[in-house]
Amino acid sequence: LTTTPARLRVLTPAQLANGLLNPSFEEDYITFRVVPEPWVNFTGSALLSTDDFVWSTAVEGSNVVQVFNSGEWNGIYQDVPAAPGDIFTGECSLFQSSGDPLTAATVNEAYLEVQFRQGSANPIAIYNSILVTNSPALQDVWLRLPATNGVAAGYAQTSTTNATYLIAPGGTDHVRYQITLHALGGGSGSVFVDAMQLMKKIPVTVTTSISGGNINLSWLSQGATDYQVVSKANLSDP
Repeated sequence: LTTTPARLRVLTPAQLANGLLNPSFEEDYITFRVVPEPWVNFTGSALLSTDDFVWSTAVEGSNVVQVFNSGEWNGIYQDVPAAPGDIFTGECSLFQSSGDPLTAATVNEAYLEVQFRQGSANPIAIYNSILVTNSPALQDVWLRLPATNGVAAGYAQTSTTNATYLIAPGGTDHVRYQITLHALGGGSGSVFVDAMQLMKKIPVTVTTSISGGNINLSWLSQGATDYQVVSKANLSDP
């Protein structure tokens, strides 16, 4: 029998290592201005093409997502399976135009969140990027924002400290990667996001061999990951 058509996706090493599906919003969209699955639009977000995005160009491909004020909490998220002890890094590219800056009677702010969660309960732990406000220094340029800032307990069950590598705490069954625009004081303004990245860092096993007076180290590497080898002449050295 003839089957229904199937899609074959060929991924680069960087895409394969990224835990997110459709990280640059180029796939599986049916209608523009509708954020494509598996991204979830919880309010105030829309898919735009480069033609609609008049202030700059996309970082990857031709699509971006605009996050705008449509209530106090606005944005998109994607859930990725995880287990306690899994190690992640999270980044995004975010653009705020001086033609449509975040404005409010008090302050509006946009940021990346990486939340470690179990089921539908409140997050166990959260890491944020910097908070992007309407400061002129944060406008008219693509900002690469890593989620490295610890967040105090409150909405999250536990407090976290600043960290480059984000380790899933006990009880974690998924990670929520979320772009948030918190409209504290009403007002207008929006941000644009692209090139999302949630990298699961796989611990490596290093094997060694000696050849001609050289020590050879080898391990299975991972796409879009840097490795550093540190050596010293004597194990008792500092």
